Amino acid sequence: MSTIFFISFVVLAVLSMPIAFAMVLAGVMAIIGADTGMPLTSIPQRMYNAVDSFPFLAVAFFVLVGDLMSAGGVTRRLIDLAASVIGAINGGLAIITQVAGSLMDAMSGSSAASTAAMGSVMLPEMIREKYGQGWSAAVVAASGVTGVIIPPSITFVVYGSVANVSIGQLFMGGIIPGFMIVASLCILFCIQARVRGYPVRDNKLSIVGFFTALRRASLALLIPFIVLGGIYGGFFTPTEAGAIAALYTLILATCIYRDLSFQELGKVFVRSGITTGMIMIVVAGANILGFVVTFEQVPQQVASFMLMLSENPTVIMVILMMLFLVAGMFITASAAVVILVPLVMPAVAQIGLDPVVFGVLAVVNLGIGTVTPPLGINLFIVSGIGNVPMVKIYRELWPVLAVLLLDLIILSFFPEIILLLPDLVR
Repeated sequence: MSTIFFISFVVLAVLSMPIAFAMVLAGVMAIIGADTGMPLTSIPQRMYNAVDSFPFLAVAFFVLVGDLMSAGGVTRRLIDLAASVIGAINGGLAIITQVAGSLMDAMSGSSAASTAAMGSVMLPEMIREKYGQGWSAAVVAASGVTGVIIPPSITFVVYGSVANVSIGQLFMGGIIPGFMIVASLCILFCIQARVRGYPVRDNKLSIVGFFTALRRASLALLIPFIVLGGIYGGFFTPTEAGAIAALYTLILATCIYRDLSFQELGKVFVRSGITTGMIMIVVAGANILGFVVTFEQVPQQVASFMLMLSENPTVIMVILMMLFLVAGMFITASAAVVILVPLVMPAVAQIGLDPVVFGVLAVVNLGIGTVTPPLGINLFIVSGIGNVPMVKIYRELWPVLAVLLLDLIILSFFPEIILLLPDLVR
């Protein structure tokens, strides 16, 4: 049955059928072809049961937070705050993009949403200030990598639900790796800008300017504190935190900042609903995949195959990381999690790897996949926003990928970095 499923799934995916529908249709073909006796009416029931989960409500709320921030002037205020801190240094706009992008990531939880928001604001400005077109696009694409890593991360919510791991622990585990990646990229872009002689921004450091920008962005900066403080203070669950963050952002954008009118609010809700629906359909479709692989004990077979290749935990870890990196190039992070995690968790358990560490490393790989040629989603977003040819972006990406892979290697060999905050909370 699994053979029929995977052949059908690959064929349908090559024919450009959406991933969710390809999984469902491949599941139907596998069930019919294998003559399991399972009634087809159970398929929609399984799909419904997959998304009938309280933790998955957090996905909808965090998606809405990101859309409200983009439309409600929050992103612009975060950029102004970052600019007041960075001042006039080489590659200042690139560093502002990374810092503001990390703040945006920490509040939207979505790589694509963060990249789109930063691209629409920063890409035209970088090109206007004579930065290279391809380099500017690569910088903006890289700013979205941490969207799946820095909490609140939608991908961590999905991973925690699928792997039965504490979402709060995953959130804490992603903080240091996320900001480590931001810092390393800032150093890279500063060096590149100095070597290439890119113009220095005329923006003097000013205490008054900093506190003015901080005052304008202060209410927006409370969003991650509300989410993480509420969860770890025991006041509410991750789902409830998402709902409170969405309500807070709604009030902020419409009543306090007043950059989002009530007439535009309907469009924001529709856009968030479409994005949430896409994620939930993928989760529902993946449940059919889960039934097929569980029925034929595919996870156990995958674990046995990996252990047959090598019993060295390091080798198995490298295989797992490569698997998630490649997956991140072709499908969204949430889809990769629901498809791959059930398959590989037995192997993770066999090598004794902490599920929080594995979850963070897997998601870091998926984040890197969003900027990995040829199909990284962030690359298509910035290319479309700035009308930048993909070839120009590809040429500028290799130093970025080298730095990201170095960060990944450090995190893999020193998992204590990931566990530092979760252990403190425990």
